[in-house]
Amino acid sequence: MLISDVIFKEDDTTKQSVIDLLTVMTVEDIGTVSLETLLGKLSKEGINMDKATLFDVLNGLELVDNIKHDDVYFITHSQVFKS
Repeated sequence: MLISDVIFKEDDTTKQSVIDLLTVMTVEDIGTVSLETLLGKLSKEGINMDKATLFDVLNGLELVDNIKHDDVYFITHSQVFKS
């Protein structure tokens, strides 16, 4: 296995963990969370990263509406299913 394969696999795992965490928050109708809170929750799952890396991951997700002043705004469950 090439080292680049390991890096890309780790990146996919990290991205999926962020998506899973935001999905849970979305279903609970939590629409805003700080980067620090996300970093703490990910750290508890054994995923350690810095703010810049998390910011890059979040910027690539359709679920994220905006990131401003270290707060992440994302689309909630009620917004998706709003009549």
